[in-house]
Amino acid sequence: MSQPISSAQKLVDDSTMFRANHIPAVARMCHRIGLIDLINESIPCNTDLDLGTLVLGMVCDTLSGRNPLYKVEDFIKEQDTELLFGIPVDSHRFNDDALGNALDRIHRKGTLKLFTEVSLRAASIFKLDTSKCNFDTTSVNVWGNYEGSEPGGKIPHVTYGYSKDKRMDLKQFMVSMLCVEGNIPISGKMQDGNSSDEKLNNEELQRIGKLMRPLKDNIGDLIYVADCKLVNAGNMDLLDDLLFISRLPGNFKEHDIAVERAIDADDWKELGILAETPSSSINRQRASYRSHETSVTIGKKEYRALVIQTDHLDKRRTNAIENRRTKEKKLVEKEIKSAEKTTYHCQDDARKALEIISVRKKTNYWNIKGSIEVIEVHAPGRAPKAGSRKIVGTKYKLHLAPDENIDLYEAKLKMAGCFVMISNIPKEKMPAREVLKTYKEQYGVEQNFSFLKEPLIANDTFLKKPSRIDALTFILLVSLMIWNLIQRELRNSAEARNGELNNLNKRPTSRPTGYLMMNQLSGIIILKYGNQRLLPRDGISSQGLKYLKAMGFDEKIYTIPPPRSRTQTQY
Repeated sequence: MSQPISSAQKLVDDSTMFRANHIPAVARMCHRIGLIDLINESIPCNTDLDLGTLVLGMVCDTLSGRNPLYKVEDFIKEQDTELLFGIPVDSHRFNDDALGNALDRIHRKGTLKLFTEVSLRAASIFKLDTSKCNFDTTSVNVWGNYEGSEPGGKIPHVTYGYSKDKRMDLKQFMVSMLCVEGNIPISGKMQDGNSSDEKLNNEELQRIGKLMRPLKDNIGDLIYVADCKLVNAGNMDLLDDLLFISRLPGNFKEHDIAVERAIDADDWKELGILAETPSSSINRQRASYRSHETSVTIGKKEYRALVIQTDHLDKRRTNAIENRRTKEKKLVEKEIKSAEKTTYHCQDDARKALEIISVRKKTNYWNIKGSIEVIEVHAPGRAPKAGSRKIVGTKYKLHLAPDENIDLYEAKLKMAGCFVMISNIPKEKMPAREVLKTYKEQYGVEQNFSFLKEPLIANDTFLKKPSRIDALTFILLVSLMIWNLIQRELRNSAEARNGELNNLNKRPTSRPTGYLMMNQLSGIIILKYGNQRLLPRDGISSQGLKYLKAMGFDEKIYTIPPPRSRTQTQY
């Protein structure tokens, strides 16, 4: 006779189990900025499933940490869709045809315009600090041939170009991005694969006023931060009405002049350590900086220049110095070997030869020092028993050796530890330390690019139309924006509640990341029974609850679906 089944066992048997992890938090962050309604209002369409919900599904998949975008249907099949979208959705609504059509609509709308609408909404809702913005670009490698990819057209051109990944054998497209507080992108788009950073900076400068005007009353107070590709005559003319911070290119003659001036003056101002995170290794200490104020002239305009010296030498520059030093020594040794083979019959000739070979350029790492050896020429035959052979003549040879220019070598190493910041911000308005700190935030934009170039997200894309890659870039930028908004909320909370959030070593951290959030919410299971959802006992760890709280959520995001968006399709 069978045993009676307990009510708890029956509940489990009749329930559907979902592994939710951190995805409900990602979806709620999208709902917070009204992503579904914003997309649907911008691109109205009569389809079985509205475009806004499709976009939200692709964003959730991108940030799931496991699936590339072309497996969205499989990802949706494993989710409690009502908990993510506010309405139940069959996974087949996310098939390849539906996603392809969605990407085509996004491209036709204009990805730059659409992303700007989304980002400005986020900036307004989260009250982002837009006093400074960072601009940068990167290349994304792709495989195969691409339909409709023609230079000079409306669709960005997928082609060969300078690869920042050193993959000159692959075609590529560029991504440009303008970020504000927390490295949150506020403007970005796909660009031609052979676009130059100088040109893209120029284009961004021409539209930045229109872009930022909804967020800033006085555009003249905006600080534009970009790498050294910003600095050229054409771009500098566009910066007359805009504050900027950049790095003076090392191949500008003004760069070395400014550095030499600073080294000669030797009146450095200590800036200290700027890194906010502790050193990851005893052998790898955090860099310390000091500065020297001067000025440089670019074109006919004078700009503020900050020569920055660090105790962490630039490996590329020191390697270049060592390589040149080694190569030059070999050439000197070869020259010495050749010169020492020559025999002179006149001391004046030998002296002149020594003078000529000893004259070196001031920029040489090696000089040649030497002396003249006098060689007596004796008469042939044996020497007499009493006395020596008769001297019938004299020859002269050079004895030479490399002589290192130590002063030049040490000066070059000092210069290798220096770089030059260029700005038009008066030092009374922004001290040197703040200028450098603001520029170093550019590293955050570079970290954003590592997100865009994750193999599972971008490298495995099979989209053969540049128009769809353009739209895919929009999805990636929205995903990145949501990810960094999450990180911003976590860090603001960590600052307000010191010691509340832990890192992977279970120690308090002041700089929690999206990846830490994903780890803390990993393994969360939902049991769905009819219209009810249950979390198992201890389903969310205490740290997981704290991470949810830091984002402005609680455990209810796992049991109560969000309200249905007003523009969602009812099918």
